[in-house]
Amino acid sequence: SMGQKVVSFEPMDFNLRYLLTSIEKNKLGDNVTLYQNAVWNAAGKRMAMKAVSETLRGDFKLSEEGDDVGEGGLYGMDYVDTVQLDDVIDEDVLLLKISVEGEETKVMDGAKSLL
Repeated sequence: SMGQKVVSFEPMDFNLRYLLTSIEKNKLGDNVTLYQNAVWNAAGKRMAMKAVSETLRGDFKLSEEGDDVGEGGLYGMDYVDTVQLDDVIDEDVLLLKISVEGEETKVMDGAKSLL
């Protein structure tokens, strides 16, 4: 984090455990705020997630709860609530890195004030 504040969002339980371990081992707890949410264009939606790649564990399918998402994925099914960046971040941002498997416009729609 190079002394900067980091705000991170990780919706999947499996990946969240690795992030928490890394934050603790590297003594970054004072600089990192971690949310277990999916970033979206609307807050408070309940989303279903399932992993779809054996080699890339961050690759998952996200669907609104109630939609037909098929089988439970490779590592089971996770459910998570959505947040908008505008609702969570209320300060200047030096860098914004987004990796949401083609859903960038949904994230940006929820960050209009931030940007």
